[in-house]
Amino acid sequence: MGVVQLAIIEPQNGQRFLGAQASSVRLRGELLSSGHGTLYYRWYSSQAGALNEASDDHFDFTKPLAVGSHVLTFTTKDVQGDGREDIEAVQHAGMAGGPPEDGVVAPCVVHVFIAEMVGVSAGQNLSRANSTLLAVAPKQWGKHIDPERPELGYELNGDYHKVNKIRYRWRFRPSGPPEGRASGDLVQSTDLTFGPHPDNDDLLIVRYNGPLPAGLGTGNYTLALRVEELVENSNVVTPGHETAPVAVVLT
Repeated sequence: MGVVQLAIIEPQNGQRFLGAQASSVRLRGELLSSGHGTLYYRWYSSQAGALNEASDDHFDFTKPLAVGSHVLTFTTKDVQGDGREDIEAVQHAGMAGGPPEDGVVAPCVVHVFIAEMVGVSAGQNLSRANSTLLAVAPKQWGKHIDPERPELGYELNGDYHKVNKIRYRWRFRPSGPPEGRASGDLVQSTDLTFGPHPDNDDLLIVRYNGPLPAGLGTGNYTLALRVEELVENSNVVTPGHETAPVAVVLT
């Protein structure tokens, strides 16, 4: 089979997209070899699957990407279809990008930081002893406990966390009197559970249920959600996208 040489020009491996930046991520590839005839190009995300229909002109376009870490690949072959007969007829093909290991020379892994709380309304009461906090999460963050019995729900997907560089932080800050009350942050932990997103099959709802950070007082607070990056094998945290604060009342 004739090998087609491709390269991903944008985005760069390790690139970070915050909030609205992820609504139009530029995907730009380059053909480095010649003499292959008409080729059909396709982009894939480890989260969302195919990002475009197979086309002979998809070197450069924009696409929204959901929250989480995406392994991107840019592929081509000299037939347009994906059926068995099409695959058997391929004479020329190539790929760029892919995962950050398994011998791939030029991986393309990008991280999307979009903070989105669910189910918190202005003025809502939250119990310091036991509250539920919900946020939108990438579907790959969790996996079915038993694929044959989806009703059993989800558990943490350790394989995805090998490439996923995001974590969530709920931030409580006092607003108004009495003065001197403590602030507190609740960081993503093993206490999280997962459920399906009601409107988007590519996402999950991540759920924390339990006590709020110790030291928080009662009364008026603001609550914001931050998606941040924890650098692997270190305690270094890079702040990412954060929601606008919502007024809540701690009881």
